Amino acid sequence: MSKETTINIEVEDQPLEFHISIEDFNEYQNECLNGQTGLVTASHNFLVRTVSKETSTALSGFLRDVPGAAIDIGGAVIGKYKKPLKITVGK
Repeated sequence: MSKETTINIEVEDQPLEFHISIEDFNEYQNECLNGQTGLVTASHNFLVRTVSKETSTALSGFLRDVPGAAIDIGGAVIGKYKKPLKITVGK
């Protein structure tokens, strides 16, 4: 497995920690794009797969009780993980 990146965020004053590898990120992208899994399910799976054991109970509460939490939290985590690339298309 490739090197993991640790992402720490707070949701409603609750700390959440995620350990993400390139394989985790690629699996999330593939789930989003394969047409069999929706964005909510792909986000939920990604978060559950990468959350630290210490903060998994807090994450589970958000995913269970707050509509849209998987997409909101997933978007925040992916936004911190993914580095922007400068891409220039040839003339």
